[in-house]
Amino acid sequence: MFSVMERTYVINEPIVEGVGETNTIYLNSLFIAIKNVTKDYIRYTYHNEDPKSASASEKSIKRSKAEISHVERVFAYELYRQWCEQNIIKNTSELVINAEIPKQFIDREYEEMGNLYYPDMVLHNGQNNFVGNHVVCEIKRKEYVDAYPEKMNDDINKLIVYVSDNTKVKNKDINWEPFGVGVFLMTIKELKKHEGEEYSLDLISKHLDKKILNLGKENVTKKIVCVIYNGQELKYDTLYNMINKK
Repeated sequence: MFSVMERTYVINEPIVEGVGETNTIYLNSLFIAIKNVTKDYIRYTYHNEDPKSASASEKSIKRSKAEISHVERVFAYELYRQWCEQNIIKNTSELVINAEIPKQFIDREYEEMGNLYYPDMVLHNGQNNFVGNHVVCEIKRKEYVDAYPEKMNDDINKLIVYVSDNTKVKNKDINWEPFGVGVFLMTIKELKKHEGEEYSLDLISKHLDKKILNLGKENVTKKIVCVIYNGQELKYDTLYNMINKK
């Protein structure tokens, strides 16, 4: 397991190197919005059988996946509402927050990553603008990541595509601007204390796959911020720091 030196968020004080002053302001508005989502929006499903257990029926697997998705969306809807209420968003006419909106400018060679064109939430200057892409966010529950870690890695790889200067686009004549910062947010209801789990970014880093770890010191990992939130305390760090602080 990694020994991650994450930071606990204090309002108006996110310090993320490499994303620029403006995107730091936008990231701060997102962090405040996350902190305004109460723990009531982070809860377990009624039927929380491990979908990968040997005894799980096909019906319960489908039910569990559907309910996990439902709970993630309940959190995301409230986060959307809270983020829209931030002054920087309300008072800047060109800023738009969209949820699960298709961003289909990316070349089809990335399609194997699955659902690439529908990030959970974006802050940008609008769907028809190829510049003014600011924050792109993916959200997963801890329970889902524990059962399907590959889905978390898919999300982080998608964020890397969205923020990378080297990402290929469909139309070479388009002057597309990568997103300034990508955020992977894990929501946490409870920890498995009997298994030694602690509230830290190790809950994310222990699931990172070799493809992501091999990025090492590439600058693109400085533009990815990993966040955990339990309804009270928000901890975060860049993917760069998480990979390089073993």
